[in-house]
Amino acid sequence: MTLRCALTATAAGLFAFPAQAAEPFAMQAEDVVVSAPAAMAAPAPFQMLASDITYDGTARADGAMITRNTDESVFFRDEASAADAQIVLNEGGAAFFEDRSTAETALLTVNGEAAFSGSSTAGNASIVTNASGQTRFTEGSNAGAATIENNGTLNFVDAASAGAAGITNNFGGNVAFAGDANAGGGAALTNSGTVRFTDQASANDRFIANNATGEVVFEGAATAGAAVIGNSGSLRFAGASTLADGRIIGNRTGTIAFSEDATAGAGEISHAGVLSFTGRSSAGSALVETLTGGATYFSESASGARAEIRLQDGAVVDFSGITTGATSVASLLGTGQVFLGGIALTVGDDGPQRTIGGISDGGVAGGTGGSLIKVGTAVLGLEGVNNYTGATDVRAGTLLGAAVNAFAPGSAVTVADGALLDIGGFAQEIGSLAGAGRVDLAANTLTLGGDNRSTVFSGTFTGAGGFAKQGDGTFTVANTSVIFGASQVTGGTLLVAGGLPLVPLSVFGGGTVTGGGTVGSLALGAGGTLLAAGPSLQIVNDLTFAPAAIFAVVPSGMLTPVVAGGTASLGGASVVVTGLDPAIPYEEIRRRTILIADAVTGTFREPILAGGSAFLIPSLEYGPTTVSLILDRLAPALPPSPGAPLPVFVAAAQSANQFATAQALDGLSQIAGAETLPLYNAVLFSDLAGARSAFEQLSGEVHAAVRGALVDGSRHARDAVASRVDTVMSGIEQGSDGARSIAHGPWAYGYGSIGEAKATDGAASADREVGGVFLGGDIPLTESARLGLFGGYGHTRVSVDARGSSASIDTAHIGAYGAGALGPVEALVGAAYSWNDVDTQRAVSFAGFADSLSANYSVDVSQIFGEIGHRIHLGGIDIKPFAGIAHVHLESDSFAENGGAARLNSGGGSSDTLFTTLGVRGSGDLTIAGVDLSARGMVGWRHASGDRTPVAALAFGAGQPFTVQGVPISRDAAIVEASVSTIIAPNVSLSFDYLGQIGTDATDSSFRVGLNKLF
Repeated sequence: MTLRCALTATAAGLFAFPAQAAEPFAMQAEDVVVSAPAAMAAPAPFQMLASDITYDGTARADGAMITRNTDESVFFRDEASAADAQIVLNEGGAAFFEDRSTAETALLTVNGEAAFSGSSTAGNASIVTNASGQTRFTEGSNAGAATIENNGTLNFVDAASAGAAGITNNFGGNVAFAGDANAGGGAALTNSGTVRFTDQASANDRFIANNATGEVVFEGAATAGAAVIGNSGSLRFAGASTLADGRIIGNRTGTIAFSEDATAGAGEISHAGVLSFTGRSSAGSALVETLTGGATYFSESASGARAEIRLQDGAVVDFSGITTGATSVASLLGTGQVFLGGIALTVGDDGPQRTIGGISDGGVAGGTGGSLIKVGTAVLGLEGVNNYTGATDVRAGTLLGAAVNAFAPGSAVTVADGALLDIGGFAQEIGSLAGAGRVDLAANTLTLGGDNRSTVFSGTFTGAGGFAKQGDGTFTVANTSVIFGASQVTGGTLLVAGGLPLVPLSVFGGGTVTGGGTVGSLALGAGGTLLAAGPSLQIVNDLTFAPAAIFAVVPSGMLTPVVAGGTASLGGASVVVTGLDPAIPYEEIRRRTILIADAVTGTFREPILAGGSAFLIPSLEYGPTTVSLILDRLAPALPPSPGAPLPVFVAAAQSANQFATAQALDGLSQIAGAETLPLYNAVLFSDLAGARSAFEQLSGEVHAAVRGALVDGSRHARDAVASRVDTVMSGIEQGSDGARSIAHGPWAYGYGSIGEAKATDGAASADREVGGVFLGGDIPLTESARLGLFGGYGHTRVSVDARGSSASIDTAHIGAYGAGALGPVEALVGAAYSWNDVDTQRAVSFAGFADSLSANYSVDVSQIFGEIGHRIHLGGIDIKPFAGIAHVHLESDSFAENGGAARLNSGGGSSDTLFTTLGVRGSGDLTIAGVDLSARGMVGWRHASGDRTPVAALAFGAGQPFTVQGVPISRDAAIVEASVSTIIAPNVSLSFDYLGQIGTDATDSSFRVGLNKLF
């Protein structure tokens, strides 16, 4: 110990310093423990320069100047106090306040470390933490009422508190609250650096002034408590943090961001900058006010939850970035702009009325079809421009139009039972209206229907106003409403199923009114239509038709007359019969009263049938108070035979198939409930061209076309055998004794062709696509005779496009043949049997009727055939004139189509067709460009007799059978074959073939590439 001043020992064994000591008292090498504050009664000046210093008990550092350097510390323990000491903590130096110690009014300059723990407090100290310094509050320590300026690091952890300390965090400084620490309150935390709340830390009721360069972050489960945050910089809530009951005042330069699972809790946010909710964050039940020039954005899975959203004029709230398709808020208030993109926004609580200025599609993320859902008992008013295009669903409370045309004009509106759509004393327009709630029209007009939807409104209209129906859809009024404002229909259909007994209704061009309900009066302008199609309209007062108005009638079993309690003024309007009830027999609807009035004045024009029926003649019959419609069937040229059906349809037939089908349709049952009644009535109401088209579509002609294709296709088996035999016979070597010898055995023959059976009078053309393969083998019986067997598979597609029909056929073949030669004379005989699995598809569609039909059945084809020819050798060329004959027998199974009223059935049938052929074959070898080729060809004439015209016996259900014809098989046809082959390997040849058939009624062409292996 070195003394550089006068020192006096007291009675207590301690040192006392005279008041006039000239130099400080310096401790250089050992620890100094100061235990009793009385010993320092006159400390001036007493400077601690080195080693650790400890103040414990109730010791005080009054007036001390303490400097701590690297590895030097000063400790304040128990209830010790730094008093008004000046403490400088250089880098590596530290001050520790522990237990219940206090910094009192000390001045701490921290370049090293200042740590408060236990229950210690910073008291009223002034603490300056520089860039390299760290001030730390841990455990239950408290910053008291200190003044803290931070340029380095300031941490509050565990249960530490910033108390009522005034904290200034400069640019570059970092303040952190972690664990259960809190920011205290009663003074400001001014931030230009970074302030971070993590874990369960709380901003308590602190006022935080976040400057333009500042960043305040809440993360983990941190909470803003009841803090007030003025934000000009960056304020972020992440993790599961919450604003709780805090309040944010955001300036124009400030940004506020909620992300992950953060929530605005029950706080208040008022800002003029940018506020964003992303991730799964929520606005909670906060009050969120966006000031002029500010914008609030919701995106990803964020939610508005139960927040109260307010917008000043020029402010924006944008929900377009939400990816979950929907969100909610408790209320909307203000004159700013809300963007929905394509999401559904649910709005509503049980609070007071609130009015919002404008809701639209679009936004930063774009999107259309945004919709509004109103819940809660509160009134939500709309003003400004609302042009979102999705639905408006008023589930509870009131949606109010607070200005003219305040509702979204293209929105489909549904008002639930107990809810109210109030047009607010202004003219309004919506896309459409549905639901069971109430619509208050006041004394104005609601225009609806522009979205072309068909809707049912089972609620009620109230007030003295009316409505205007536009668009193409049907608006059904299902309930009774006692309104008396003039209403009109300018587009689509108004179906009055309930009552509008006081409403004067006008219908103009493009509009239709129908239904079995009641209206006050009805005036039909030019082009306006009154439709009677079942229970018809009841008119309390007058019914007036303009000259160009339309009275449309659908005769049916349910048709009741239109009734007018006043005068019906017919005005030369048109009566149009638009169809027949498919379920009601004609005789039951031949005569119907269509109008009853207190008095009838004027007449209608002559009635017309929509589309112009070829079989019905309409007329009107007038009485003093009635108008009746009469539909007479066209009288036949000759009376029917006793017991035969009235021949109505046959008068329109032109071809044999049309006549057969029409005759079958004439015989269909006219009993109510008969399956074919809708078919009969649809044809009865057809015009001439439509009836003929119906006959053709209904004929089932494809079934005859299938039979024709199978008979004609039987030639492929004959061609395969003839080709095999001719190949073998042309390869026979003749010995000196005139005998011949044959070598080869197994063979294959592929085939494929595209053909057309040309349309004839009454039968449509049928396109054919055929492909398959035959495999066979033969053995020698003698040196010049062989016996063989063959089998095969083929597929055929038949298309009768003009009849909307097609068939797919799978075929299995089996057969046998024999061939031989006697000198130059060659002969063959053969037989074949083919099993055909047939699938057909038909589509029938004409005015008033449509059906899809299908069938599956079997058709078997058997044939015997023969050929004789004479081979002539002319140098290197063989010529063989020949004659052939074939008998083909077809047997079709019975079948019944699947489908509706147009389905057909058949009991099967058979046919026999004889083919004779005269022709000449030739073959020879040649060399082209050094390649050895074998050429073969044939020309001939084929004649068909017997059952050349394929037919199918068919019937509609249990109705009268009729026979339909397909395109005939050509009586005479030219046949051409050409083939070129070359050897490409031992016993392997490549061939190119053409086969053609040209007839008066059909053509067929086949191109084939073959790879042949000789065994």
